[in-house]
Amino acid sequence: MPRCPQHAGGESMLYVETCRSDSVVTLRLNLGSRMPLATSSMGRAYLAAVKPGARKGLEDRMRTLDPASWPSIEDGIRKAIDELEEFGCCSSFGDWRPEVHGIATPLRVGKGMPLMVLSAAGPAQSMPAEVFMRDIRPALLAAAQEIEGHFQ
Repeated sequence: MPRCPQHAGGESMLYVETCRSDSVVTLRLNLGSRMPLATSSMGRAYLAAVKPGARKGLEDRMRTLDPASWPSIEDGIRKAIDELEEFGCCSSFGDWRPEVHGIATPLRVGKGMPLMVLSAAGPAQSMPAEVFMRDIRPALLAAAQEIEGHFQ
């Protein structure tokens, strides 16, 4: 369950909890691992869900840090906003790393708590985008709703 750190420049997501499958092929990201805001599903979900003023500040920072990549980054953010509205989650199908597919959804656990993100990722070779959207997305959204329900 990554969240955007408040004191790390705002260009990465920080894992504060992780669960792994027993599969031989799995992502081995540990607590404290950082993921890029611009290209990971969790970063995109955060950017799509954060308040517009905060998003603009993060966009300005990303544009300044990497002006050559900014047009592609901006396209990814706009796509994420559209995906969140249409599907309830944001994707990164090979955008962070070609061998990794993932989806993520915002997680709001209560007033005074930071915006968090719940994500699912796996190897692109065995988990195509269609599988994520058809099979994993409903489970991810249900899990987020259940978690949020415990904080209402």
